[in-house]
Amino acid sequence: MSENGNMNGHIAQMLELIDKLKAVGEEIKNDHIAALLLVSIPKSCDTLKTALEARPENELTPELIKNKLTDEYNRRKEQDSDRNLAQAFRTNVSFKRSRQNKNDKFCTFCKKPWSFKGFLLSIRPLSHYTV
Repeated sequence: MSENGNMNGHIAQMLELIDKLKAVGEEIKNDHIAALLLVSIPKSCDTLKTALEARPENELTPELIKNKLTDEYNRRKEQDSDRNLAQAFRTNVSFKRSRQNKNDKFCTFCKKPWSFKGFLLSIRPLSHYTV
């Protein structure tokens, strides 16, 4: 599975392949199914994989792994959407601030944007500019 893939689709695809093998007559034990599910997940889920591998083997069922992988996928998906929303808000606020800063300082005489460099070059009286 790729890092950005759909975990639910991946699990369904893996279980479908296992069902096809069983239909052909291949006997696959639950611990082998659990191992196949764990091996197939991306590196970004290594901490979850380690936590699941630390459990006793009799507790490690395909259903448990499927549920944990789905929970982790949903949690990351929600976290990404929250992060994107926060980033959009920060971008909007910083854009407003940058526009305000540029428009705050201008020459009341010629209406051009004010800059300190321009002020030094023109050597006009200070009353010519508003800050």
